[in-house]
Amino acid sequence: MGENVEVVGLGFAASSPVSLDYGDGLMVSELDADATGSFRTKLLIPASIHGDHVISVVGGEGSEAKATFSVEDMPPAAPGLLAPKNGAQGGLFGGFRPAPKWAAVNDPSGVTYDLQLDGDPNFSDPFLEKQGLERPSYALADDEALPRGTYYWRVRAVDRAANESPWSEPFLVKSGIISIWVIPALIFLALIVAGGGGSAVIYNRRLSLKRAETLPDLFRVGVLQPPPTALGPGTEPEARPTSRIALPAPSRRRGRSRTPEEQARLHLVVDFMRSLPLIHVACDLAWLDELLEASGSTTPEIYEQVLEGQIKPTYQPAWLRHPTYEDVKRILEGHTFLQGLEDYIAAVNDIAGDLISLLRQVYQDTAAALPAEAPRVYQWRFDLAVVQHGLAWFRGTYLREPSARDYIIMEASGEEPLMSLHGEESAPFPGPLIEGLSESDAVVYRDIHMQLRTSYADSEGARLLASRMATLEILRQQLTANLAELDQS
Repeated sequence: MGENVEVVGLGFAASSPVSLDYGDGLMVSELDADATGSFRTKLLIPASIHGDHVISVVGGEGSEAKATFSVEDMPPAAPGLLAPKNGAQGGLFGGFRPAPKWAAVNDPSGVTYDLQLDGDPNFSDPFLEKQGLERPSYALADDEALPRGTYYWRVRAVDRAANESPWSEPFLVKSGIISIWVIPALIFLALIVAGGGGSAVIYNRRLSLKRAETLPDLFRVGVLQPPPTALGPGTEPEARPTSRIALPAPSRRRGRSRTPEEQARLHLVVDFMRSLPLIHVACDLAWLDELLEASGSTTPEIYEQVLEGQIKPTYQPAWLRHPTYEDVKRILEGHTFLQGLEDYIAAVNDIAGDLISLLRQVYQDTAAALPAEAPRVYQWRFDLAVVQHGLAWFRGTYLREPSARDYIIMEASGEEPLMSLHGEESAPFPGPLIEGLSESDAVVYRDIHMQLRTSYADSEGARLLASRMATLEILRQQLTANLAELDQS
């Protein structure tokens, strides 16, 4: 296809018109024989099905000649799928609109591509089918968004002779990042934020299984109340228990009031509990600096040691060592509220460990992607930004494809004419990423960063980390809401 074939004719009437036909009317050309009754012309073979095609020439006096031209029947190679990666997920609750990309296939005649996407790995009834795509990519439109579920996609190449490559091996994608079981928790969180009908309950499921549990004197835990039912005429509303966590009234069980010293001690405990600072594990990852600062410092050397696996930051808040916390543990020994605090600390450390593992992987991938001649510079913010983008992608807060518009290359401050690479303000990683580069090296680092962002937007590790951080945030909101309930009676 697309080749020029020379056609030569002899023995026609001198200076007579000649009609050339390829493939039974697929292409017709009119020309004239010269004074000797011959002609010479070039025929551009059009797109046509593989196999034999007849070229016929008819002279003005009725003479005719025919020749056979064979179009090759060698199919092109199957495309290799690139993104989204096998097992990728998108869309918080569904409505995922992936943008499939695959490796371009080279063929002398040129190729187009057929794309299929289906919930059945056998593609018995494709949910989406596109044929004749000119580019090795396709972005699903709004009305093609995938409902919640599991899907498979594959591609084949078709050359201009209609030779079809084998289908690529299918990749799996899932629409819906957040599991169904998280939805009730999100609704519960919304009720807390909206002040919906009562106090939040720490580990409500556990409490419902321990209704007979005797709570410590210091606390009364309120239960999330259902909305009131309509009352009939003359009906008195049912009295509801208080939802406040409060200091107790004087003890009747002991037959005496608490001493001023005991009351003062209880006030100190309540004030201590109310002021507990719970670390906020957010997608901007600023909390990781907080862990490192608590461990010692946040110098470039420390960051380098973290990336090399020599340091593992942990969350050990200073209030755990406060003497008043010993009173809290004594008063709340065995209670689910105290267990909730301990679970939160353990969960933060688990997430920190997963985050560091992911950062080390990015660090290693960056080193592998850099050309040998590229300078090796301090790159903590550079690697951190890859993970920040992955978390923002899976949380659904930043869904744009990586592009050069997300970056700014600017002249760095200093005597030497060096450049620095910055994240654009609207990106999930605004501010400086890497410094001390020539302009050409800054472009190299920028392009590698875009490649890494694309790769880690399909990372199972980043997806699980985003999911665990969302769950931890709900637990933090519950703990914070309960701490805010503390007040003096």
